[in-house]
Amino acid sequence: DANGKKYALKDFKGKVVYLDAWASWCGPCRQQFPAAKTLEEKYKGKDIVFLAVSIDANEAAWRKCLTDFLPAGIQLLAKGDNGKFATAYNLTTIPRYILIDKKGMVVSADAKRPSMGVETDLDALLVK
Repeated sequence: DANGKKYALKDFKGKVVYLDAWASWCGPCRQQFPAAKTLEEKYKGKDIVFLAVSIDANEAAWRKCLTDFLPAGIQLLAKGDNGKFATAYNLTTIPRYILIDKKGMVVSADAKRPSMGVETDLDALLVK
């Protein structure tokens, strides 16, 4: 994260994870930030983590985007991982949203965007 803390998916076991793969140069990614903030507020206090992973190669651009847009969720940078994150999640385009259940299993590798009614899917995973 911006403070140098490293995370692993196992850190969120027992919680639903709504993963947002994005980059600072991606206009459609930035357009989803307000809806993601609204979504995060709606689920505050629930067993859900909003995890955003940037694939930016330029750390300064990523940090500037964080400052300019204050996106929702835990913000991470996959810079320097030689594409391991993108390969692991088969990212060919962004933005890309991935739903992970409480057991850490991907249940949707191409989940709905925050502005497109993902709440039904999140609610279903929260009751499991």
